[in-house]
Amino acid sequence: MNQTFERKSHKKEKIIIISIIIFSIIMIGVLGCLWYLEIKNRPLVEYPRYTLSTTNWTSNNVIVTIDSENNQIKSYSFDGGKTYQTENTLEVTMNSDISLMVKDIHDRESKMIPISIKNIDKEGPTITFEAVTTIQMGTNFSLRNGVQVYDEESGLNSNYVVVPDTIDTSKVGEYTIKYTAFDKVGNYTEKERKIIVSDIQGRTYYRYRDATVENYQCDPYMCSCVTTESAKLTQTCPSGYTFNEPDKCCQTCYRTCQKMNWGEWSKWSQEKVTATPTREVETKIE
Repeated sequence: MNQTFERKSHKKEKIIIISIIIFSIIMIGVLGCLWYLEIKNRPLVEYPRYTLSTTNWTSNNVIVTIDSENNQIKSYSFDGGKTYQTENTLEVTMNSDISLMVKDIHDRESKMIPISIKNIDKEGPTITFEAVTTIQMGTNFSLRNGVQVYDEESGLNSNYVVVPDTIDTSKVGEYTIKYTAFDKVGNYTEKERKIIVSDIQGRTYYRYRDATVENYQCDPYMCSCVTTESAKLTQTCPSGYTFNEPDKCCQTCYRTCQKMNWGEWSKWSQEKVTATPTREVETKIE
């Protein structure tokens, strides 16, 4: 009885061990196949590498160049895989967000890399002051009084220039003063101010008018250009693109411009008012 029971127990153990071995072999085979398929379908380039023509502040366009990875890349995308082109460069004309992807020589897509271009400065500094300032004759007046100059992007290159730099306050007259400010990439702003020297001894009065800023699309340019064989052969482009060159399709983009819509002048008052980019101020003496 005991020997028979032991033989049955050994037989069950052998069956279990053999089953485990067979299951392990099958699992190793399945995992091996999955690993092979993953390797086989893995793109030659997982994350595209890129360079920028400059990372410093600039008033020029920025060129984004994707590395060709030793000719392992077939096409390049700068919009997250929506469109592809054979050229590995993109000229960026304004600060924007870009999504880089590539297809390798087997048409397998890489993962996306988002980048932000934030170093393009094509706007001049902001200069604010009273449009017309009236001062009493004999007053010791600085032409920099009440003037604010700043640049929100690359910053001011140096102190602003005032021409002429002095006026004769010993006699009545009107002066037109020109203020010029440069930023660090060469953009500049010029603005004129009128100074009135009066012989009237009296009180200073202020009036102002406010402006609302209207943003609108201006200065169209061709952006996000792609080079395709179909464009070259049939002069047809994907939806949203326009045929531009013998083998290029481009989207039309617009820069954002601002328009100042000035309101009515307020009544004259002795309450002092300060000029801002959206508030114009005049003074007089009575």
